[in-house]
Amino acid sequence: MKLSGFRAAHLVQSILDADPGRKQAVADIRNLLVAICPRRKYAVVDHVLHRFVLYVMDLAASEKNHHARPYGLIDHSLEVVKLSLEDAQALGWPPSWVYGVFVAALLHDIGKTTDVAVRAPEGAVWNPFVEPLAAFYVRYRLAPGDLAQIHYRAGRGLDGHVRIAPYFYSAILPVEAREYLGQVLSALLLRQSPMLEDLVHRVDGVSASRDRARKPPSRGPVV
Repeated sequence: MKLSGFRAAHLVQSILDADPGRKQAVADIRNLLVAICPRRKYAVVDHVLHRFVLYVMDLAASEKNHHARPYGLIDHSLEVVKLSLEDAQALGWPPSWVYGVFVAALLHDIGKTTDVAVRAPEGAVWNPFVEPLAAFYVRYRLAPGDLAQIHYRAGRGLDGHVRIAPYFYSAILPVEAREYLGQVLSALLLRQSPMLEDLVHRVDGVSASRDRARKPPSRGPVV
């Protein structure tokens, strides 16, 4: 069974609509990217968000530290995007760098896909360098939200996911997004934007601290 375009779109929408806070975060993110015209926003904002959701699906943001629940990585990443965009706008950053903040914040933890082993009953293990997690789930008829099929790798370390994140940019960013980034993309990939990295890192900590303080439930789609 393959993940068709229609099925993928329906799956993404069901995940984003399943939690009011998640749905509101997406709306806030779209509104904060005011410099992008509505006609182009689908290709460089919505499409990127959808591809990210399909890639990470129900993964937690961490095993025990924060957002340690199904869909926690999505919720944490969306919050980091929103807060980072608010800060970048307040600082008066130019539109190209504000969009760079959107990309860097959304993908700051994408490398955590390599921290886990997602196994199908048949013994197959998801390879995040090959396909989105959604495609693996569909092929093996796995239900999202079942933590029993997700295992954290021993010895994964604390910052390996940061170094490996750029390897996933081409998988998440469509051509339109890479074109829109222009030279900012090179700065992100080569880690030559310390102010941006510092902003996202600080907001990352804020999001983690907030979650540890509130521990809210997080819901996925009904499947």
